[in-house]
Amino acid sequence: MTTTLSGRRPAVSDEGRYERLAIARVTETLCAQFAGRVPPAAVKAAVAEAHGHFEAARVREFVPVLVERSARRRLAMTVSS
Repeated sequence: MTTTLSGRRPAVSDEGRYERLAIARVTETLCAQFAGRVPPAAVKAAVAEAHGHFEAARVREFVPVLVERSARRRLAMTVSS
């Protein structure tokens, strides 16, 4: 469960905002990690596809981590091919 500094659980809209920001950070991180090897548009597509796999997930807390792992694996396979 995500909590704020005050120890309270954020409102649902705050959790959605957190997830959007976290996914944006994932995209930036992977763009930097695969710079020169994978175009930024391909990184964004991999992140969007991975994020789509978790669209129906009821527990959202770990979605950004799972998206990053999934997208990183896909991009690494692209680079090694």
